[in-house]
Amino acid sequence: MKKISILFAALFLISSAAMAQFRIGGGLDTNFDLVGIGAKVGLQITDDWGAQVGYNFYLNSPNPTRLDIDALYTLTTAGDLDEIMIKGLGGFNYWNSGVDGVSSELGINVGGNISFPIEDLTFYIEPRVTIISNAEFFVGAGVYF
Repeated sequence: MKKISILFAALFLISSAAMAQFRIGGGLDTNFDLVGIGAKVGLQITDDWGAQVGYNFYLNSPNPTRLDIDALYTLTTAGDLDEIMIKGLGGFNYWNSGVDGVSSELGINVGGNISFPIEDLTFYIEPRVTIISNAEFFVGAGVYF
């Protein structure tokens, strides 16, 4: 019975991965004090659920970085072909201040993701509140290829 359960679990994971869509993107991120560049990898798991990993490198000295791991849930769609998507976002982040001797911190992300296609590209705007030792508001914008 245990082998059959493992087999069904493996088949479910393989079929989920085969149906999933990967997206790679990049853009800018700011909290109006810091300005950074970022890269994202997204995975659409079902019609409603997705996940993404983002890495932001801030250009201000001493070059802090932030790694985000988020789950996305489609709240609504709009447009003639339901191409504009509004998603809720939640997840975790790892913040590194870039200063030697200062510890890094783990935090929580809460926000949204608005994506819309133009030609063959999908653009996104991502407002989020990042809660670490205090809450900070970040806005990211970019494109998925």
